[in-house]
Amino acid sequence: MLQQQLENILQSLPLLQTALWLTGLLLVLLIGSLFNRLHPWLPLLAIAGLMVAAYTATRLPVVGHQPLLGMAQARHFHFFHFVPIASGILALWLGWWDKQRPWTPLSSALLVMMVLGAHLMLLAAHALVLYIGIEMLSVGAYMLTAQSLKKHASEAALKYLVFGGMSAAIMLYGVSLLYGATGTLFLKEMLSTYWNGDFGLLGTIGILMFTAGLLFKIAAVPFHIWAPD
Repeated sequence: MLQQQLENILQSLPLLQTALWLTGLLLVLLIGSLFNRLHPWLPLLAIAGLMVAAYTATRLPVVGHQPLLGMAQARHFHFFHFVPIASGILALWLGWWDKQRPWTPLSSALLVMMVLGAHLMLLAAHALVLYIGIEMLSVGAYMLTAQSLKKHASEAALKYLVFGGMSAAIMLYGVSLLYGATGTLFLKEMLSTYWNGDFGLLGTIGILMFTAGLLFKIAAVPFHIWAPD
């Protein structure tokens, strides 16, 4: 059994090439931030790395098995894989050239971490992988908020962290209720249970809690009242 799981993970590596590349790029940027001589080159390195990531995203294969033990989706390259990568490149370019914006050695790494989180969300076929992707994107946003030159940036980042942590807890509790209602954390099986009408009250509450936590995190109506603060 263990050997089959290891073989499945090894066979899934081609599908995870973009995620692995982004992870390696993130580690390189974090290590580079420790050396003062490399600081001016980190944004360029991040932009170049994201361009390579965009290329690898166009070559994501459809494998003949359930990749990563069924926790990732095996499908052809989709346009939306380009959206977070292109957004990261644009943000890096604008942030690097705009001298009025604060740009610390960690800024490049934080943006790459957010891109990695968004990419994991697109690959997710499992509720926990989706949750990890959302949280990776969120943590980067918390830390970037604190780097603003505005007077109340640190206070805003702290409040963002507190409210984001609360919404993350609500989302995770919603996931646990969904697992209790469906007996699975795989998104397709959850959806199948829902369409079959076997969700029940517990599953409905789980969906509401997960959705409420997500909307609260992104400050969507009607969970947006905290955002101006």
